[in-house]
Formats: sequence, C-alpha cells, structure tokens
Amino acid sequence: MKKIKVFSTALLFLFTTSISWAEIDKPSMLVPANHATISQNNDLMFVWGKVKSAKKYRVVISTEGDFSNYDMENHVCTEKSNKCLVYSQLGSSLKISKTKGLTKNEGVEYFWFVQAIGKSESSLVDDAYAFTIEKPAIRYSKIANDGSKLPDTAKLGKGLKDWACTKDEKTGLLWEIKTTDGGLRDVSHTYSNYSLGYDPEEAYKSETNAFGFVTAVNKDSLCGKTSWRLPSSAELSSMFSCPSGLDPVGSEYDYSCSVGSRYFSDSYFSESPTKNKTYFLNSISSDYWSSTVVSGWENLGSTVNFSNGYWDNTGRKNFYPVRLVSDGD
Repeated sequence: MKKIKVFSTALLFLFTTSISWAEIDKPSMLVPANHATISQNNDLMFVWGKVKSAKKYRVVISTEGDFSNYDMENHVCTEKSNKCLVYSQLGSSLKISKTKGLTKNEGVEYFWFVQAIGKSESSLVDDAYAFTIEKPAIRYSKIANDGSKLPDTAKLGKGLKDWACTKDEKTGLLWEIKTTDGGLRDVSHTYSNYSLGYDPEEAYKSETNAFGFVTAVNKDSLCGKTSWRLPSSAELSSMFSCPSGLDPVGSEYDYSCSVGSRYFSDSYFSESPTKNKTYFLNSISSDYWSSTVVSGWENLGSTVNFSNGYWDNTGRKNFYPVRLVSDGD
C-alpha cells in the first residue's frame, strides 16, 4: 500500500534529536487507508498495528501534507480549529466522535501519522496517510406500496403512496419494512424455516413457516414486486456498515468490523438495522432467518443478529423473525 512521504531530512533530524531514543519499530497504519474517502458526520476510526515495546502511541492529524502546523520538537499543534490534532493513546486504535467537528469539513484532505512511544524513545516518522471528508452518497430510498420512490419524510402506511419498502441504492436490493398493525407483516411475527427439500413437520407452506409468509407477501405484490424471498446471510449482512470506510467481514459464525485478525466490539458498527430507524423502522434486536443452509446439515439454517451482526446456525424448526428482500430494478 503506497504511503505519502511527508517529512524532509531537516524535520527528521529535528524530530530524532529532540528525544533520547533507541530504535523502536514504527506502527503499520491500517485505517483509514491512504486516500480513503470518509462520509460526513460519521465517527472516525484510526487503526494501526501494535508495537511490542510501545507504552503508548501518538496520533497526529493535520490538513498540511508536510505537517507544517505541527511542532515536531514539542509535540503540539501550532494551528487549531480542526486543522491540526494530537492524540495520545494506550491502545492501537483511536475513535473520534462526529461531535468533534472533523467530519463536517466537506472536501478537506487530511493527513495522519502514528508513532509508537517507549520508555524513553519514539519510532521515527517519515510517511503518512491521507483521507478526505466527502458528502455521503444517497444509500437508501423509501419506496411506496405501488413501487414509486418517496421522499425521506414519507410515513409507513397501507395507502398506495405510503412507505412500505426501502431500497439499498448501493446493492440494488429492496427490503420489506415491518409494521406494528397486527397484520401480515407485523414485526412480532416469527417463523420456522423449512423448505421443500427439508420439511419434517410438513409446515413448508403454512403461514407459520417462512415460505408461507413469502407466498402471502408475493400474492399482495408488495411495492409492485412478486419476487420476494428470504435473503441469504450475506445479503442480511450487507445492511451493516463500519466506520471510516472499514468493510465488514463475515464468516460462518460472525460478522464484524476487522482488519486482518483484529476485531473490534459491536459498538463500532456505524450502521445496523436496529440503529437505522429512518429507513429500517421496526427492527428488533433479534436473530433473523436467512435462506442460507449449513452445508451437510440440512436441519440447520443460518441467522444474522440485527443488533450486533453475528451469524449463527440453529435448527430450522426454531422460530425467528424474517425480513424479506427482492431484487431491485
């Protein structure tokens, strides 16, 4: 991964002579990656590799590629107002809340570096990463019962021009939105997950089984579609996103924000169905059925938790909520 060389020989000399040091390894910078684009008003996550001998880390963020607004000798910014920031961290990550104002600066290019600090020495610095704050692209659109696109102010309802589905503009998938009216799509309903090839209780087409629900929704032509189906576990996971452009990583058993083998807590999800109440109203903190079946175990299906993104495998006789999907236009 290409890095930007930002320090001149003079700066390096000043930096290295201002401290007493025995060589300490430089942290590898991971997130945000070089030239990453950060969406406005999201939390920012900075991640770097641990250095064994480090006691703490120093993170410097600047609008200047040569860090000319940062005093290398005294480790302080000479210019404030979100143009230069310095953080001291014990761990190998830094989270900056959107309330700090950094991500409100649309179109501004920032540069950052990180130093490992030992008992009496610091790692050398001769490169940095760049990232830019941009206005986020429209990710979701509200869709009416008749299939037409609605403004974000539209309310959920049964009328032809009322909100009933949400389209993910990134994936093209159309999602069913649950109701609280006690009807067919009420959020409180749960289902088993039998299929035509595995139906030991002969419940495949019943209203209490996922396929029976799919059939009923298609009969109603929800949002002008008759191709509603149970989503795969990967499709359900696409409803999650991570801060600072970090891509969620899924496996057979979990789904989380990670870099290599470095996993972070669920609180770092910047978006999940239960958090996104604007476009995914009436989502509950529960496992949701997917159409994915465990290979070699036809009695086991996969679920995705709508709060923390975890994948799990469980008996298909068990009852869980579902949220149907259809391919968009």
